[in-house]
Amino acid sequence: MPVIRKLVLDAIDVGREPALGLFVGERLGIGSHGMVGYAASSSATIREAIEICERFMGLRISLLTMSHEKRRGEVEVRFQETVPLGEIQRPMLEATILSIKNILDAISMGACKVRGVAFPFEKPDYATLASDLFGCAVRYGQTWAGFSIPIQTMEIPLRLSDPEAFEEASRFCQGELEKLNSTARQALIMAADATKAGDATKAAQYNTAAESIANQLIQVETDVAGLKSMVLESTQASDQAKAAVSQNSRMLQQKLAEKNKLLSQLEQAKMQEEMNTAMSQLNETVGDDVPTFNEIQQKIEARYTKAKATSELNETSVESRILEVEQATANVEAQSRLSQLRAELGLDSPAAAPSVAAAPEPTATPQPGPAAG
Repeated sequence: MPVIRKLVLDAIDVGREPALGLFVGERLGIGSHGMVGYAASSSATIREAIEICERFMGLRISLLTMSHEKRRGEVEVRFQETVPLGEIQRPMLEATILSIKNILDAISMGACKVRGVAFPFEKPDYATLASDLFGCAVRYGQTWAGFSIPIQTMEIPLRLSDPEAFEEASRFCQGELEKLNSTARQALIMAADATKAGDATKAAQYNTAAESIANQLIQVETDVAGLKSMVLESTQASDQAKAAVSQNSRMLQQKLAEKNKLLSQLEQAKMQEEMNTAMSQLNETVGDDVPTFNEIQQKIEARYTKAKATSELNETSVESRILEVEQATANVEAQSRLSQLRAELGLDSPAAAPSVAAAPEPTATPQPGPAAG
């Protein structure tokens, strides 16, 4: 802690830049966080990325811890001091909070919008710069440090999600765990050697270092166990997502087939409606003085039937029979006259077959004679 404090204060003094923490945080992109940033970028959701940062914050900085909680439709990502930071509180909080925001911006491609930032210290002269870098309102003199995001963004699926990255991060953290174990053992050995040599000061320093490493070792062991659990959950979520994609593809194909069927039915319905409209136009009355097609057809058939019946009646009427008799009488008189002229000229009459058979002569009824006297 004293070394870090001296480094930060010297940097501020040499650079003559009170907003040094903001500029450092701006430069700490996702790639500067090593395996922690890699694991966060491979998370399935914003929630998993935040949990990764919380669990492995100790691998990046041991002076702060990170947590989140839901409040009034928002999620507050909070940062707490593990030890009092004193004069370096402002630059350490500014740099850490802005760097974590940069991680969320990068993995969500801007979909995770920070609504507000809170700091416990007083408002500095460069407050406008802080608002510009965070891209939201920054409040000072608060009882907590951190930022808030909409609660619905916690489950936003991330495009860079990769379960294999979780496994790689797990292997890395396991390696860090082994390194800490080795360092703790070495510190204990050196403390024992210093005790044997009668150097109580060095022995106390080594024992303090070993104790600090042991605390960090416990935290990392917990984080590794949690990460392994997250690997399993992420793998299951990935399998479920793949199954959902396959199911959605089938449903999409089914919907497309139904769409084509409906379009075909729609075209058939339109054709049938047009046909029905045309037929109704043939049957409907255009105006009071214009008959319909059916009415015209009925009138023509009625006139035809009437004309045909009248013709048949004319053929069988008394007047037609009288005409036939008169014509036959005229023909007989003409033949009689021709026979008379032939006789005067001494010409033989041509044999002609009678057109009408002669009626038999009536038989004479015998008259009764006088009675004998």
